[in-house]
Amino acid sequence: MGRLKGVPNKYSLPTLGTFRPRKKIAFRVEGECFICTSHAISLQGYPVVRKYGKLITVSKHIYEECFGEVPKGQHIRHTCDNQLCINPEHLILGSHTDNMHDMIARGRAKHPSMKGVHKLSDEEVLAIRARNESNLDCMKKYGIALRTVIYIRTGKTHKDLL
Repeated sequence: MGRLKGVPNKYSLPTLGTFRPRKKIAFRVEGECFICTSHAISLQGYPVVRKYGKLITVSKHIYEECFGEVPKGQHIRHTCDNQLCINPEHLILGSHTDNMHDMIARGRAKHPSMKGVHKLSDEEVLAIRARNESNLDCMKKYGIALRTVIYIRTGKTHKDLL
């Protein structure tokens, strides 16, 4: 089990000055979040890294470096609701159900009772299609997953606005 350099043991949380993951991971500080800038973004909007021949999220990699292996059936949750954040202080374990409750409570997902309600207005969908910005820039600007931007631009979703 790896440790972050400068961290006395796996239970102490790294501070801004001691956060040194083993793999080269570049990040910039935005408020209390450490925004990953060095790795590719998955279609779900999370930075990913290859570990043991398998793609995992950078946040999972950071969590394992700081606190140990993620138990089976558990997920990494972000207390800051920022998919690009890799600050170990913002990463907590929880079940899939916990994550879904977080999403609903924080307004990040549709509740089953909100069937047919979209996060984006028609004007925003049309703006995403018309803009010359990169998919990643649109993802950040509108707070949506990268796959959502791609689906909008390719006409896979919001077909009524084509």
